[in-house]
Amino acid sequence: KGAANAEVLQKLILEAIILLEKAGLHVHIVVTDGGVWNRGMWKLFGIYEDNVGCTHPVHQNRNLWFASDFPHLIKTTWSRVLKQQILETPDGTVNLKYWKLLLEFDERTLTIKSFNELASPFFIGTKHKDRSGIITVFCSLLISTILIIMAI
Repeated sequence: KGAANAEVLQKLILEAIILLEKAGLHVHIVVTDGGVWNRGMWKLFGIYEDNVGCTHPVHQNRNLWFASDFPHLIKTTWSRVLKQQILETPDGTVNLKYWKLLLEFDERTLTIKSFNELASPFFIGTKHKDRSGIITVFCSLLISTILIIMAI
């Protein structure tokens, strides 16, 4: 009952990698969400903040990398900002009041409002389980912004 613990997950990951490699596929990265059980499994592989890879279990001359999947990362970060209104990062502060001020300023334009889900009070005030579809829109906006910046 419930999620598998870190030790069980590590064994499942190792078995899956071994079987995939035997089948001729090359496994380079393990991608999971940042759940407690997955972070525990990462630690068993020696994965920490400053170390995101380990020796590949099948081919000692290769690395096996670990990453958190992007949509879950965005969802949990946004949930944290919604809950605590502020998030301190090494690069600066994320503050929900700035997003609200931007929306007020944007009342006269269509830049953010063209992404209705991001501009609505619904996006800022919804419960965790109701926001998953909106995360897709947020990721689309983020990817579009990155592509525009790369084109400049």
